Parts: sequence; C-alpha cells; structure tokens
Amino acid sequence: MSSLTNLYSSIMTISTTKKVAVAHRLRTFNGHGRTVRRRTTRRLVFRPSAVMVDHATEVRQVKTPYDPVSMWGNMFSTFSLDHQLQQKYSEEIEELKKNVRSTLMAATSTRLLMFIDNLERLGLAYHFETEIEDKLKQVYDSLEKEGEDNDLFTTALRFRLLRQHRYQVSCDVFEQYFEEGKRVKESHCSDVEGLLSLYEAAYVGIPNEKILDEAMTITTRQLTLMLPRLESTILKEKVEHGLKFPVQRTNTIFSLRYYVEIYENDESRDALVLRLAKLNFNFMQNIYRSELSEATAWWNEYNLASEVPYIRDRMVECYVSGVTYRFEPQYSQIRMMVTKYYILGSVLDDTYDTYATPQEIDLMTQAMESWNTQETEKLPEYLKLVLKAFMRFTEEFACEAEKQGKSYVVPYVIEQMKEVGRRYAEAQEWTRAQESPTFQEYLANGRVTVLHYVLFPIIATFTKAATEETIHWLLDDSSKLVTWSADINRLLDDLATHQRESKNGTVLTPMDFYMKEKGVSRQEAIIEVTKLLQETWKEINAEWVNCKTVPKEICNDLVEISRLSEIYYKSGEDCYTNPEKNLAPIMAAVLLNPYQV
Repeated sequence: MSSLTNLYSSIMTISTTKKVAVAHRLRTFNGHGRTVRRRTTRRLVFRPSAVMVDHATEVRQVKTPYDPVSMWGNMFSTFSLDHQLQQKYSEEIEELKKNVRSTLMAATSTRLLMFIDNLERLGLAYHFETEIEDKLKQVYDSLEKEGEDNDLFTTALRFRLLRQHRYQVSCDVFEQYFEEGKRVKESHCSDVEGLLSLYEAAYVGIPNEKILDEAMTITTRQLTLMLPRLESTILKEKVEHGLKFPVQRTNTIFSLRYYVEIYENDESRDALVLRLAKLNFNFMQNIYRSELSEATAWWNEYNLASEVPYIRDRMVECYVSGVTYRFEPQYSQIRMMVTKYYILGSVLDDTYDTYATPQEIDLMTQAMESWNTQETEKLPEYLKLVLKAFMRFTEEFACEAEKQGKSYVVPYVIEQMKEVGRRYAEAQEWTRAQESPTFQEYLANGRVTVLHYVLFPIIATFTKAATEETIHWLLDDSSKLVTWSADINRLLDDLATHQRESKNGTVLTPMDFYMKEKGVSRQEAIIEVTKLLQETWKEINAEWVNCKTVPKEICNDLVEISRLSEIYYKSGEDCYTNPEKNLAPIMAAVLLNPYQV
C-alpha cells in the first residue's frame, strides 16, 4: 500500500539526525561508584554539570542497554491547530453521519454485522454507539429464530461482535463446522473469509471453551499455509494483517489507517462511510498533534531529559499510549494526564532499575514515603529533580481533580505512587541479595510496578460515571479484571526483556523465579508463561462480559491497556524502549500524513 509505505520511509529518515543528538547529549556525569544491573550494549559516560554535582570527586559510569534519546527529535514540538479547518471537518462529518446512520438502521442480517464491524474498525463506532447497541440487541434477541444466516463467516462475526459487546453467547454454535476428529469440515477448508472470521472469533474465547482453542490452532495453521497462494491482494493483506494483529488484541487506533485503506479498495465499500472515515481521521489527528505539542512543551519545562539523561526520553510513545485508552476527541484530559504520568513512571523505572545505587534507592524510597519537599534535601541532586517532578505533577493533578469534584482521588494516587517506589525497591533488593521469590510473589510485585494502580484512579477522575466506589474497586486485590490486565502487561514485558536482562547474571527475571520454583529449563519456563498469558486473556474476555459493577469505560480501558502491551512487546521485542523497527511505523500512521480530502 503506497501511502503506508511512504509513512514507513519517512520514519526511517529520522534515525540519522537522532544519532547526532545522541552524541551531543550523552556526556560524563558526576556521581558515585556503583554496580550496573543491566547488560551494556554501549557505554555512556556523562560529564559533570552544575545540576548533577553530588559533591563527589569520582565519575559514575552510566551504562544503559538502550538509546535514551527520542528518535522523534523536535518533530512534534510545535503545531498550530487550524480551527477553521477543524470546523469545516466537523460540519461535513455531521452531515455524513446522518446518511451513514440511515444506512446502519436499514441494514439487516450479514450486511448489518459487516457494517457494524466496518464502523468499529474504521474508528467511527463512537458516533453511532446507541444505534449499534440497539441493532446488536435485536441480533441477540433473534438468535433462536429459524432461518438465521449460519454460514461460517456470518456465525463467527456475529459471535465475536456480540461477545465484544458483553452478550452471553455460547461457542456451541461452532460445533456444526467441525468433524469429530477436531478438524474443520472439508467444505469450509477453502473458505478463506470464513476461516479468517473464525480465527478472529477464537480470540474472544473464555476459559473451558475447547472448541475455540481448537479453532485458533486450526485457523492459524490453515491461514498461514494458504497465505502465499492467495491471488486476491486485498484478501491476502487481510489475512496477513489478521495473523499479526487479531482484532481482539489490537487497539483500534493502531489499525485504523490500515483498515481505511483496505476498505477503500473493497468493491463493496460505501463511499460515504469511506469519506467519513477519512475526515474523521484527519479531525482526530489534528487534535492529537495539538495535544502532543502541548505535552512536549510540558515535558520540556521539566527538563528531565537533559538533566537526568540516563532516562528513556519517550514522550511521543507515552502520548500515543494515552491515545489508545480513549482515542475519541472528547477525552483530551485523560490522554494528557495518562501521558504525563506514563513518562514520569518511566523516569522512576529507569532510576531504580538502571542508575541509582542501593543507598540512593533507599533514600529515594524514604523520601517518597514522607512526600515532603524538605526530605528532598537529603537526596543527590538528580533524585531531587525526579521527586520534585512527581510532586509537581501531583499538584497539577490535584487542581484538575478539584475541578472535576473528585479531590478524594488525590490521596489514593499519592499512596499508590509511594507503593510503586516500595515495590521497585523490593525488586532491587531481590536482585542484590540474589533472592528468589515465588512466581506469585513476583507477580504481586509486578502488578504494582506496571502502574495500573496509579493510572486507573487518574483515568477514573475524568470519567463522569466513576465514583469513589470505583476507586475502591480499582485498588481492591479481588478485582479480577485489574489483576489480569496487570499480569498481561508484566508478563509480556518480561518475556520481551528477560534475555537481555539475564544475560550477565545480575538481574533476576521471572523466568529465573519460575525455573527455580518449578524445576524446569528456561525454554520450558518461557513456554509455560506463554500458556499462562493465553489463559489470562481468556479470563479478561470473561470478566469483560461479566463485570457490571463499575463503569463500562473503565473496564474497556483495562482491556485496552492489555492490547497496548501486546503491541509494545510484539514478537518478544521491547518496542517501547526500542521503537524504531516495529512501533514507530504504527505511531507514524496515527500522527503523520493526513488524508487528502
């Protein structure tokens, strides 16, 4: 696809200027002797600066396994939102919505299901939320009626859409397509669209649905074998993309542009839907660029990327992460607050995991416990900057929470920030002492350090339907959706980074804990943890359908962050730390090159 190819090409041109920036920023840095806990891919040594002097005479050698500098440079630092253009987009969008709504309401049977699926994949469903729910309620109520379309494609699509919209539906509907030997019937083996639809449906499976487990295995194998022989370019691209990015495990915003181009080349496309999708994308992209410019200015004010240069400068990646939670235009406050805490959380991670000495870790943890500006005087200069940044952010958040009438959230957020520090310190103590906690103890620690317990109270602050009871639910250990979502994040992260982190034997990874506890090899541990991930996704799917005690938006956010983890750690790579190869093209598709309309 030419436009996406051009996007990828534009990304690759960033690397040259980035390397110059690396050489400029990475200098010697005053500090204390310490043991580096991560494998070094290149040695970065910093020169003393006025801010970073800790009254020490020796130079601390900083070794990081990553490139700290942002690959994007200043690309998104300035953007002027054209309000007249936005108004023009908005007016045409409203007119197109009238026509599309009429088409949606008139659609029936398979055409209705395909129309809803297209609206969701094209990022348009939020414009028609009530209408879609009404139509799917009709579909659900008519499941038992005679004469319902029951070809493989339609059955699988209907099943997936209903389950994704929280309906209790049985997987028994798929038994008619399987032989007793757990094979797809011969009559369906060449039905590519049907197999692809079944493949996508298998990803919304819940525990103990063996037929969907079999469907995932069979369709994955069959589609992979068929892919090289497919003559239709569009069908081939659909299969290739689906195998890599199944709908249930991919954030809508990350595949949106791909689906626009697929839809544009589909002979059955609706021209008005296509134009609406392009206009809507441009409208949202302008908002994103404006917000990202604002977030970048905020980040530059903190000046941590310059003054604490061992950190991963991933502001753009953090902003795009915020977009995945709520990509719709009206959720700007959520995107901005999530972005700000994500980048500060990344700073704290790098501080504990990459740079701070054991003594400094203790000092930092104690200072966070007191949450008092006077306590910062005991810290080295660079840690003063880090802690003051957190306190400054908390003051900003408190002001926004007060405007929302939810000041009660602030103490919860501060306490969870302290808990993150405690758990980082605990993990480093395990490493120093070469202790091996149980695998479950490790997961309990990891559920905190993936930042869920800070991020979701922040999100709830700007969610109208959320109350203090929502905060209690989010922080309760018995809230399964929170726990499983955190486990997905933690385990995918660790599978992507364990080989690097364990290479020199100085960092214990969950694979080490699992191997010791279960008495298995590293490869066996990886296989078992991968199985655990699949089972955890099934639990998430089930809880998504069943959890009705908190606002739907919050439940959806917990599913979205699990999808984000799948993108960040795709194919066992840490794409947040090293975004150039896999994550940058996806981000570029969201942020660059608006459609010519």
